[in-house]
Amino acid sequence: FFLPTGVTLDFLNLKATQALNNSGFSILPTECQKSLKNMICSNIYLKCPENIVVGNPQTYNLDIYYDIAAELVALKQNYSSVPVTLPLPFQRPCVSVCGDVLTKCNSFLVMLGSIPDCGETVDYSKGALSNVYSLKPTLSKPFKYDLKNNPLVCNAPNTGYAVQATKEPYIHANNPNGFCYGIVKELFVPPANAMSSTLAPMQPPFVVQNMIEQQLQTGAAKLPVYLSRECKIAIKKYMCGSAMFAPSAQSFGRAMREGGYGPLADMLPPSFTEHTFYMPSHPHQSICQEYAQACGQFIAMANAAPLTPVCNAVRNGVSSYPLTNQTLMSKDIPMGAASVSLQFKTPPNYMSSATFETDFYNTKCPDGFVIPNRDDPRTSWIPGSGCAISCLLPIFTIEEWDSFILQGIIVAYIGLAMITFFVVTW
Repeated sequence: FFLPTGVTLDFLNLKATQALNNSGFSILPTECQKSLKNMICSNIYLKCPENIVVGNPQTYNLDIYYDIAAELVALKQNYSSVPVTLPLPFQRPCVSVCGDVLTKCNSFLVMLGSIPDCGETVDYSKGALSNVYSLKPTLSKPFKYDLKNNPLVCNAPNTGYAVQATKEPYIHANNPNGFCYGIVKELFVPPANAMSSTLAPMQPPFVVQNMIEQQLQTGAAKLPVYLSRECKIAIKKYMCGSAMFAPSAQSFGRAMREGGYGPLADMLPPSFTEHTFYMPSHPHQSICQEYAQACGQFIAMANAAPLTPVCNAVRNGVSSYPLTNQTLMSKDIPMGAASVSLQFKTPPNYMSSATFETDFYNTKCPDGFVIPNRDDPRTSWIPGSGCAISCLLPIFTIEEWDSFILQGIIVAYIGLAMITFFVVTW
């Protein structure tokens, strides 16, 4: 693609990211998102002609200013310095790129705030024809999109890629090594730039989910293995529920009917009102409180902010651990001269279907410590763990002690038999 003098690739990347950084895009159909991405990127990253030789205008693109060639020829009759055409080292987008947005986004264009103008004109000369336009201010500008739609002279980007939806199946739902195995079956997927401002929006499927999984696995590797089973269950629910939100189905039609705009919803096309997208269902406050109670001693001993639960936390007006349904998004939909204000609510996630069957949940005690097999007031528990001090001296492992005790029992029985024999035969 064409990189103008003084313009860096980082600048173009930032420009594209800012143009795509619209929180409303993520709730659009994925085909609509792809068409928007193509339109925005093909206008920012201007494709170079095939076999271009930098510095040789004969290999440049002459097609753009053919749009106004007749006007330039007429003007040249009075001003000999006027060029008939203008070689440019790039191709403009094909009009199909813009038309694809009109087709794929159709009912949702009103949400975008503006409808793309596929007949828009722009000055692609970047000021090179400023003298010509000063001679005739009414001189037309070429079309922003090539109306001939010839991919040999205009840019029609490949659309054979996918972008993430707002809901995905958990990729480790059947893999016991997955951090949230048994807890998460499917999850809400946030836009990539919500994870990090350095990431471009509209990532391919499963990219963001893999990032979340990696973060959870990294955090899990730092957890001590000696935590009690109750604490391990609570901390898994807390971490999975807080990072992999349950998806809550939403639609504009339902929001309209709940807001008292049912008759209006019936007048709009089903492709708009019945389109399903997803929003995050945050873990219920009981999940946070269970973790705070079951792991209280460990949390206090760790004294680390990432491990310290704040069960009444509120971020941007949204409760991290709600007690009831909460509004996550308010959106004004223009309807002619007026607008309709819609509220989108999600319920808390109780995580009631979670199962805990992997080896992760088993407490693993260091040598010299054991998991008590019965309640006993004499048990000396290790604070913040599921382990207690062994009744046996820590000079052997548990297996060695078992073997030693077994040998003692066997020797005792042999000795008893021999003593009995001597007493009887004395």
